[in-house]
Amino acid sequence: MSVVYEVNVDVDEDIADQFQTWLHHHIKEMIAIPGFTGAFCAEVEKTDANEKKRKWTIQYRLVSRQALEDYFTNHAARMRADGLARFPGKFTAIRRIYQNGDSFLPAPTTVTLRYFSCRGRAEAHRLLLEDAGVNYTEHSVSLEEWPQMSGTRDGGPFQLLPVLEWEGTQISQTETIGFFLSQRLTSQTSPEQYDTSFSLISSAYTDVLSPLMALMWAPIRTPSATVPELLGPFIARVKKTLLCWNQIIGEKDYFGGAAPSGGDFFVFDVLLELGVFGAALLDINKIPNLVRFVERMGNRHRIAEYLRSERRKPTLTKSTKEAEVSAQIQNAWVW
Repeated sequence: MSVVYEVNVDVDEDIADQFQTWLHHHIKEMIAIPGFTGAFCAEVEKTDANEKKRKWTIQYRLVSRQALEDYFTNHAARMRADGLARFPGKFTAIRRIYQNGDSFLPAPTTVTLRYFSCRGRAEAHRLLLEDAGVNYTEHSVSLEEWPQMSGTRDGGPFQLLPVLEWEGTQISQTETIGFFLSQRLTSQTSPEQYDTSFSLISSAYTDVLSPLMALMWAPIRTPSATVPELLGPFIARVKKTLLCWNQIIGEKDYFGGAAPSGGDFFVFDVLLELGVFGAALLDINKIPNLVRFVERMGNRHRIAEYLRSERRKPTLTKSTKEAEVSAQIQNAWVW
């Protein structure tokens, strides 16, 4: 479970400017220590004009309580000694540890997600909305209804689904909606977290989900190209992607660090889809960090409730060949 390690410092006013310069360098050294995922630093506003101290609060985010213990054991004495040597007797520090925290964001009043009646390219969006507790309406579009909708505003600016309506603003395209929801519904705070999240959204969609859905439709749309011929390149690509993700997440709870980012929900969605093809795909001996990640995400209370509910669509696509192709993937998969 991720934790926040807070340090509150009271600094003598005569050396406060020099301390602040040093503090910024100190924070950069701290977050380079394994287990740290970022930090927030702010000066505390004075409430007494006669106050002779300046005060700062620094909150460090870590992947787990164990990571914090490792810091205390292996790094704390050295990191604290530097400040004490530079500014002896000129500051005091009080430290706190926070854990088991939740993030809360204001809820939008009107949200509609428009997509076909399957999980498809909208499932990660549903997971993001569900986890955040957003009260949204879903318009499930049938294949028969789509030709009449295409060409209207409901079909989106590019005449492709999914389309998200957010308090009067229309957003379309799978990745763009993912970026939008990631910014509004998750607790990302740094440019690095945004970059990681957006890269994961693109990787999950481009490297796995899009080609997987194309496979489901291949027997119908390109009958001359048999599924077995397409499986080899697909499986090789997915294996490479899973191994990369497994390395990227490492021992962290989430790719986003202390809490899931938008990218976490896209990766989770893909791993759920792959898990449909059998336990061999999510092999704990091959991708142990991802297997633990799936369990952790699946245990988030709103996600767990959604996965058990009838709101979750029963199929990935509307292809009549989905069950047949799924069986072929399951039979062909070898780590």
